[in-house]
Amino acid sequence: MEKNILPFIELEDIASFNYPVYAHMKEKDGITIYETLEEHTNRCKYYFKRIFYQKELDCVVRRFSEALEFKNKKAVYRWMIKLLWQMIIFHDIGKCNPNFQRKKMKNNDDSIPESLKGLSGTEHSFLSSILYLDYFFDLLEKEEAFEKKEKKKMMVIIWEHAYIISRHHSDLESLNSYAECTDSPEKRELIHFLSDQNKFPKIQKQNEKNIFNVFKKHYSAKKRTYKNIFITDLHIHYL
Repeated sequence: MEKNILPFIELEDIASFNYPVYAHMKEKDGITIYETLEEHTNRCKYYFKRIFYQKELDCVVRRFSEALEFKNKKAVYRWMIKLLWQMIIFHDIGKCNPNFQRKKMKNNDDSIPESLKGLSGTEHSFLSSILYLDYFFDLLEKEEAFEKKEKKKMMVIIWEHAYIISRHHSDLESLNSYAECTDSPEKRELIHFLSDQNKFPKIQKQNEKNIFNVFKKHYSAKKRTYKNIFITDLHIHYL
């Protein structure tokens, strides 16, 4: 198996912080030890690659890709690998939440901004999932290998991956619950705020509508199920 199947996105390519962002902290011998977001992400990259290669997940992803019935088999495989691989980079990026830094990490750096509108408490997983959606919706818009209908189908697959990110500290419940959460007034305020300011975290203005509507239009509202898409099972059984 190829040992460098895909490079990871670098954190600095998608996020620019003017304050220290910590992912974890622990007390040892009366000393507080911090793990930065970058350190945590690098650690996750290392273990993910070990699992990916030991479990031969590229073969699993290829079978999923072939079952999805896209015309361009190479392109859909490339996308499925990319969506899985880059989840590692995005899964905890929402820990940039100022409330998470102050309350969970005891980070009192003066440069930490005010609380994000629409983001209550110290939650980070939902914010991580929204930034993932934004990144890949933007990438999909530029993709020339898929037809229009295939792009809509891929948007649903991106949504499913983002949903897993949003639930990576808890059980998966249902995709409907994620759709309802995204469509709530609080989260609409957050998404609008992220698209209407120039600081990180920021999402592209053109993606705001897609983030609100893709699930309802192309999945839930039409009662569609792509019976050969078992992304959730992939993550449950292999990761």
